[in-house]
Amino acid sequence: MPAGTWRTFYPDGKQVQTQETYVNGRLAGEKLTYYPTGAMKTKLLYENGRPTGLGQEFYASGKLKSETTYVKGLKVGAYRQLREDGTPEVTGAFRNNKETGVWTYFGPDGKTIKQKKTFRNGEEVTDSK
Repeated sequence: MPAGTWRTFYPDGKQVQTQETYVNGRLAGEKLTYYPTGAMKTKLLYENGRPTGLGQEFYASGKLKSETTYVKGLKVGAYRQLREDGTPEVTGAFRNNKETGVWTYFGPDGKTIKQKKTFRNGEEVTDSK
């Protein structure tokens, strides 16, 4: 049964690939993953083995790529995905791990709306451009 902080390394044996903490055999606290360069790739909190709170994904440059909120292991609430220059690429929401409501897909400028899709219980119900 895993306990304490565990690290895995890239083949070079020097650069950490993942770092996670276990309590009583379950993930607890931050789970971090890294690019081979050492830049953070993902950051996610765990409680009793399930994701909780704000999960973040980053580009190799270190800039924020996406944010998702978790409750008891399920994606819930607002979701956003950004381009590397920081402009919005996708915004939407999750309910019980499934897409819900209006999801907006932005053009390269981050302002022009390229497409909107409406979801109910993870299924697309309309598609308008």
